[in-house]
Amino acid sequence: NYSQEKESEADMVGLELFLKTHYEKEEAIKVFDILKDADLPFSNIPFDRKFLERKTLIFPDEYYLTEDSLNSTAEDEELEFSYFSTHPSPEKRQNDIREALVDHESNEGKTWVLGEKRFAEIQKIARYESCYLYLQRQHYEKAIYCAYSLLEGFPEDPFLEKIVVQSLYGLAKYASVGRLWDVHVDHEEVRGESRQLNHIINKMPDQELCILASLHTWQQHIKYPEDEELVLMGRDLLQDLGQFFVD
Repeated sequence: NYSQEKESEADMVGLELFLKTHYEKEEAIKVFDILKDADLPFSNIPFDRKFLERKTLIFPDEYYLTEDSLNSTAEDEELEFSYFSTHPSPEKRQNDIREALVDHESNEGKTWVLGEKRFAEIQKIARYESCYLYLQRQHYEKAIYCAYSLLEGFPEDPFLEKIVVQSLYGLAKYASVGRLWDVHVDHEEVRGESRQLNHIINKMPDQELCILASLHTWQQHIKYPEDEELVLMGRDLLQDLGQFFVD
């Protein structure tokens, strides 16, 4: 069985392996800054309320969380790690690594072994792939938020735009048969700015979610008329609207 003691031991073994690489030893400490937010998407930018809205579909104010509601306390996270986790908290693990490095001489290692440009290229590929993987695993809200984050830097990217539409389609299909909670995650279980998106989906009636997905799919079809999958998705959503929501 896993235990906090064994995880701490694994960190020390991992450190010994790390020190044999060409990286600057101080980089080992920074790893835990990433682990502290490992449950967050790769980006944590505010979710713009207008991203899903359209001229013909505006959400009421109660769909949106206040800034205070988006934040969670570090004390709560530390408590969770202390009592319920098989791992020590990232803060404790980071301090242990920092203390262990005191006995090692400083090296002339590198921050970018393959170069910063190559790292950025690989990072971009990985982030694009994460959108697709979230979609395939039916983590629809994560897929939407990650695509939204990338669209900030790569606006009107067809791949990212379609990830959003496909994710809304997936949410709407489950909502149409009253099973949204099979794939939807309550905003109370989410940290960071992406919580806003989960709250919007949480507040939205099933019929409205289906209409939202239909609208986005239709607009993407107008933009990319050669994409036959958008036609099939749009027809499917309209059929669901007629079958499940229209008397």
